Amino acid sequence: MKTKGRGTYDTDKVQVIAIVERGGGLSIRPHRNVKSKVVLKRYLRDVDPDTIVYTDDYVSYNILPDDMHESVNHSIGEYSKGGGVHINTVEAEFSIYRPWMATFRGVSKKNLYLYTAHYQFIRLNREMNPVGRMLAMVKLLRILWLDTMFCHKFFIN
Repeated sequence: MKTKGRGTYDTDKVQVIAIVERGGGLSIRPHRNVKSKVVLKRYLRDVDPDTIVYTDDYVSYNILPDDMHESVNHSIGEYSKGGGVHINTVEAEFSIYRPWMATFRGVSKKNLYLYTAHYQFIRLNREMNPVGRMLAMVKLLRILWLDTMFCHKFFIN
C-alpha cells in the first residue's frame, strides 16, 4: 500500500526538483529535502533573475521573491490563472520522467542523480540524431574522466 504525501530521502522516495523553461531549457535534480533553503539555492543558481517563476502552492516556494513568483493553488482546484500562470510545462515533463525512470526498476537513491542527469541530457539533446547524441555524450564523459584524472593526480596524491 502506498503512503500518501510527499516522499523523503529517509523513506526511499527522493524528492526531485525540476525547473523547466517554456519552450527551452530543463534542470532536474534529486534532493534530500525541498525545504525553502534548497528551493532558494536552486532558484539563485538555475533561474535568470528577470524570469517570473510559476509554482504550485507548496510552502517551500514562499521564499521566492514576490515580484518574480506566482503560484496556482491546486488544493482549491486552481490549475491556471490569467496571464499564462500555470505549471503544466513542468507537470508534463514529470509525465515523461516518471515512466522513463520506471524502466530501470529499483534505482538506488544514492545513484538517482546519475539517472536524472542522463534523463536531462537526453531531453536537452532530443533534437539531435541518435549518433550525434551518443558522440556528444562520449565527449562529455571524456571531459569528465580527464577532469577526474587531473584532480586525482594533482590533488589526491
